[in-house]
Amino acid sequence: MEASDARYRPLLQAMAVSLWELECIGLEAVFDDLRAHQVTDLRTHIATHPAFVDLALEAVRIVDVNERSIEWFGASKREELLGSVRRFWPPASRGAFAEALMACFSCDVDRDEKLRGVPGYQGETRLLTLQGDEVDVQFTLTWPTDDVPSTTLLVGMIDIADRKRLEKVRLSQQTEFTRAARTSMLGELTASIAQAITQPISAIANDARASLGWLDRSPPEVRQATQLLHRVVADTHRTMDVMSRVRQMSLSQAPDRIVVFLQEIIQDAAAFLSHEIQNHQVKLRLDLHPDLPPVEADRVQMHQVIVNLSINAMQAMAEQGEGDHHLALCAHSLGDLVQVDVEDNGPGVAPEDMNRLFESFFTTRTDGLGMGLAICRSIVEAHQGTIWFEPVPGRGSRFCFTLPAA
Repeated sequence: MEASDARYRPLLQAMAVSLWELECIGLEAVFDDLRAHQVTDLRTHIATHPAFVDLALEAVRIVDVNERSIEWFGASKREELLGSVRRFWPPASRGAFAEALMACFSCDVDRDEKLRGVPGYQGETRLLTLQGDEVDVQFTLTWPTDDVPSTTLLVGMIDIADRKRLEKVRLSQQTEFTRAARTSMLGELTASIAQAITQPISAIANDARASLGWLDRSPPEVRQATQLLHRVVADTHRTMDVMSRVRQMSLSQAPDRIVVFLQEIIQDAAAFLSHEIQNHQVKLRLDLHPDLPPVEADRVQMHQVIVNLSINAMQAMAEQGEGDHHLALCAHSLGDLVQVDVEDNGPGVAPEDMNRLFESFFTTRTDGLGMGLAICRSIVEAHQGTIWFEPVPGRGSRFCFTLPAA
């Protein structure tokens, strides 16, 4: 043993790992006393006798350290570190020491073998240097074998301050990422609300303005104004329905599905867009197959999809200036699906933009929110449908979506 000690001690002294040799005669006596009092659950005992941890800390003594320990814990010589380990364990770290105690005590140790054979234990904690600074360490407890006294405990420690700093940075980055994600979601929700209510509010404003015009006549055209005010009321209810659906989407609630006919929703959307169609001087064509099967869908959300696609088409055609602007709303059967096409003869879509059309906040317009198509995709996919874009030969765009037939 002396030859082995002489051979390996210089190596242990030079290691970058902090090594402590602990004498646990006092700890063995403490454990013996617990067993004499029939204590078998050390965790419960510590919970009811918290002072036991301090007693155990006082019972474990440092009898030797290596050079790395002297340097790391701020000593000028090894003797300054010898003695009770209690002074190196701040109150906040007593829990880690208690866990190590429980790992030792829970082992079924043979009375003759004392602590020999107890498996090693690993943990992380913060210890105090002689100057009172806290250091983050990962420690390993090991009971030696062979001819070393069974009450000797070896402790190896490595500095994990850099790892802790990196973990803190990573946690901070994750927090920032989560905050950014929440901000992005809030932005998408805000944009969704703005996109959803712009058209009905615009229709309400136009009809209200026209109603005032009819009432300002002499004599007032009450019948015409009344018709427009009925539309104002209907569009107000429509706006409330849209807001309700947007809220459902933000809460990930299922759409309010009923059996509906898409051709009826398309006709309703065309009537709703009549003022917009007139302002943009668009020629509208409806090509609706009379025998379309019904679909199971949220009527308000499907109305919103058709309106969004139609508005996009009219705005695209308006950007190319004056000329014949044509908008076609078509619906036909496709096996067990119902397909809707919204086609225009506008400028089309640049090839480099085609793969990004349905991304949130992507827009080619300076005043666009970039949410219309993203909302359409969310709604269609929530109905187990598919939506896509395809260019029209010559010039123009066609947006298509399918829904399963009911």
